[in-house]
Amino acid sequence: MNKDMIELYSDYLIASFGQTTATGLANLLQGSIYHDSITRFLNSETLTAKEQWQLIKPMLRQHENATPNAIGYLIFDDTIQPKPHTSVDDINCWHYDHTQNKNVKGINLLNCLYHRKDIDIPLSFDIITKPMSLPMTKARLNVKVIKPKISDCLICLIGQSKTKSNSTMY
Repeated sequence: MNKDMIELYSDYLIASFGQTTATGLANLLQGSIYHDSITRFLNSETLTAKEQWQLIKPMLRQHENATPNAIGYLIFDDTIQPKPHTSVDDINCWHYDHTQNKNVKGINLLNCLYHRKDIDIPLSFDIITKPMSLPMTKARLNVKVIKPKISDCLICLIGQSKTKSNSTMY
């Protein structure tokens, strides 16, 4: 894990208003880092839950120490990013959207956020997939029939949070 490259690239993404590319970052840095090394970093680095926690933990602990009497909360939110014009697959499929009271085609994300006083720190997210389909003979469509329970994903994220800190975070 290259922490400096993660910091540099995330700052570039946050500060950019338009299209972001490895070449654009290399040009911004006036050649001090080549776009090939940025591309290799993006293709090779996959943060595990433990590595992600090692990046987040110092910032979280700093805010805990600054406000010792404040209560922290774990917030779980599932959201659907509508993708009505994209073909159906394991990730982009039909989900029930309770805000619209209907099924929508899109990507279902489950987010875990740590909230304490005036700071929100994203801890993890999970993309809800529906890997199995059943061919419908009358409609001649493939319909996703297996819906993972959001509660199962929550249990996984809570388990990751507890093992990340070796103590409860709330």
